[in-house]
Order: sequence, then structure tokens, then C-alpha cells
Amino acid sequence: MPTAYESTNAFANLFEKGFEQVLEASKTSLDLAVKYNHDVLEATRKSLNLAPNTPGLFLFDVAGKALENYAELQKNLLDSFGQHGTAAASVVREAGKVSANTVSAFQQSAERTAAAHKAVLDFATKQNKQVVEAVKQQEGIKGTPLAEMADAIERGMEALIEAQKAGLDSAVNQLKNTTKAA
Repeated sequence: MPTAYESTNAFANLFEKGFEQVLEASKTSLDLAVKYNHDVLEATRKSLNLAPNTPGLFLFDVAGKALENYAELQKNLLDSFGQHGTAAASVVREAGKVSANTVSAFQQSAERTAAAHKAVLDFATKQNKQVVEAVKQQEGIKGTPLAEMADAIERGMEALIEAQKAGLDSAVNQLKNTTKAA
């Protein structure tokens, strides 16, 4: 029969592996969103048969690059959050040596990290909306399939960002529940 220490370590290892998988899934979803965005932009260009000198065409490139930069930033934040997960697993492994103050400080740190991550997501939402509005305000765009496509891209990004926020909330709750055990 395993000792309490072995059981605690097994739990901590399982938690750490599961947390890493959640983070990797989040990164994969970001990669898929970037690829999807690129495909949508290319399909729109082809389907509308846009000439290279079409007004506002450069905004496609701006929108694509903005999403790539956003995804990279999110991945960096996820890596930082992953370090919190590793620390939580360590707290569980060393449960007998950790004070309630240490656990509380860790939980507050995770909450602050999540709040910063959400602030970046909110900024990305605003930036996405501004890019879409800039596209739609270009001369000759209003009422065209390009304007409709810009709206569709905006809705898709909003859905992705909301999914990221939900995943972040889930990760924070998982961290808090794990450290409660300590």
C-alpha cells in the first residue's frame, strides 16, 4: 500500500500532467485560430478577386499579423501560467512543509496572473474591433461581401477570446482547488 507521501506525489504528478495538457490544448487552439484566420483572409481575397491596388487591402495583412502577434503573446502568458501550475504541484508535493500563508500567497499570485491575462484578452478584443471598423470604413467596402467577412472575422475572434477566458478561469480554479488540498 502506498504511503501518504507517495499518494500525494502521484496526485501532484497527475495534476501537473493534466495542467500541461490544458495549456498545450490552449496553444494548439491559438495556432488553429491563426491558421484559420490566414485561410479566411486568403479565401476572401481570392473570392472577391481583389486587385493589388484595392483600397484597404493592406488591412488584411495588418489583421493577419495582429492575430499572429496576439497568439504569440497568449502563448507566452500561458507559459507563465504553466509555471504557476508547476509551482502548485510542488506545493502539493511539499504539503507538510507549507504554511497556509504560502498557499494563500500562491493563490493570489495565480489570480493576479489570470487578471493580467484577461486584461490582454480585453485589449485584443478592442484591437480586433478597431481593425474591423477600419476595414468597414474604407471607401467602397460598406455593404460588400468584404464588410460581411470582416464582421465574421470579428465574431470568430470574439468567440476565441471568450473561450480563452473560460479556459483561464478553469485553470485558476484547478490551481486553487489543488492548493486547497495543501
